[in-house]
Amino acid sequence: MTLGPTTRWYHRGIFVLLMLFFVMGPLAIPLLWQSPDFNRPVKIILTVVVLGLTVFLTWKLIIMTQQIMEQFKSYAIH
Repeated sequence: MTLGPTTRWYHRGIFVLLMLFFVMGPLAIPLLWQSPDFNRPVKIILTVVVLGLTVFLTWKLIIMTQQIMEQFKSYAIH
């Protein structure tokens, strides 16, 4: 990790990690790849982790939505 005087605040490692895992998720991947604070293997690993986490959370959201819809159907007044 090289942090020179020309490194912009939005390319710093801690900011990029916060964006990846707490704010923007996969939308912050381009920011990760532009950051000079991470080497290529770390960028690849973080990209795979963020994409995997996104797929997992999307899948869980779909399952929860289906369960909620089933509950709504069971409460319907006939």
